[in-house]
Amino acid sequence: MLEIGTGTGYNAALLAHRLGDHAVYSLDLDPGLVDAARDRLDGIGFHPHLTAGDGAAGWPGNATFDRIIAACAVSAIPPAWIDQLAPAGRIVAPLDAAKAGPLLVLDKTTDGEVSGIIDPYPVLFTPMRDRSTCLLAQGKTVRRRVRAARTTAPPPSTPPPCSPAANSRCSYGCTPRGFSLREARLTASLSPNAERRAPKSI
Repeated sequence: MLEIGTGTGYNAALLAHRLGDHAVYSLDLDPGLVDAARDRLDGIGFHPHLTAGDGAAGWPGNATFDRIIAACAVSAIPPAWIDQLAPAGRIVAPLDAAKAGPLLVLDKTTDGEVSGIIDPYPVLFTPMRDRSTCLLAQGKTVRRRVRAARTTAPPPSTPPPCSPAANSRCSYGCTPRGFSLREARLTASLSPNAERRAPKSI
């Protein structure tokens, strides 16, 4: 299992508990986050494989994985993920729609190709960063200004855009459209009640 986006190490801890340390690989662009996550995981008795690196490049080396999950949103599936995915393996990744977007669930069908479905329920993840735009990954110090917490009550919740009560079609990209997967495109359509349909091959 490869996780893209170690963050605090929370999800890596869940994976290690379920699968065992030896089966979990997790990477993050920020070396400081990786070190802090390793300390937390060591403190609770988990020791998965952790490293700092560019998530779009996958795990360093020639490893292959049955599952690749992204804890960051992507606008396209990096080719390295497809290359490192074992035959019949699965990628689960949030789609970067500038706000809450759907979840891509893709299975490897042949070399260099994945196909799957779009889970329309909106999820919100930080977009995947690259080394050229991440100052922390470059070893630079970043000062952050912390704002005081809001004391006013949040606005009333509204139905998620993908729900039938809001719209029959999702405004975040769940309507028929393409998703760049290397040199192919994944298309999927959703019924008005947001039911899943059979995967469409690319």
